[in-house]
Amino acid sequence: MPPHTIHGPTTTRRAGRHGRRRIVACALGVLLQALCACTQRLDWREVASPAGHFVVAMPDRPQTVQRAVDYPGAGGPVRLAVTMTSSGVGATLFAVGVAELPPPQAGDPQAVVAWFRDALARNIGGTAGPARVLGAPRGAGTAALAEEFVARGTIGPERRAGRLVMRFYRVDDRLYMVTALAADGELPDEALETFQESFRLTE
Repeated sequence: MPPHTIHGPTTTRRAGRHGRRRIVACALGVLLQALCACTQRLDWREVASPAGHFVVAMPDRPQTVQRAVDYPGAGGPVRLAVTMTSSGVGATLFAVGVAELPPPQAGDPQAVVAWFRDALARNIGGTAGPARVLGAPRGAGTAALAEEFVARGTIGPERRAGRLVMRFYRVDDRLYMVTALAADGELPDEALETFQESFRLTE
């Protein structure tokens, strides 16, 4: 684990001066606008989110954005609060989203996961593959749901082939979305593992 920690949220801006790797970070359009194909230098640092109750390793200084999205519940739209913390390097984006779950009468939690999963996959023009069951994240105690999905599609204005790896954890009334987006050849397996395995809950 890197020696320095950043306590989030660090910023609340939609896009900044990093135009070449501008991040559109909301629950439905979480991933991607113009991501350049640069050589990656992954300077990992530990990011702590007291509001999101998690810690994760990310390269570069992250941005945090808060949104409200309308989930199409059984009795009509239900507004959900979503926070997205993300960091991009070259043609690669790492993000952790936290969404409040709707009350049970508004819809099955598994359907909420599928809704977010499909919305994220659509951002790259892809469809999620089959679920892979995971263990609970560290610090969680018991997770009601822990699954991973992979979607393939195209990334950025150059429409480079790439993949989106999504991990979903349902813990109490929160849904955690741990996602990594990269063009083919831009994300080594060890970097993906560093990001995914560093994620842990603090409550």
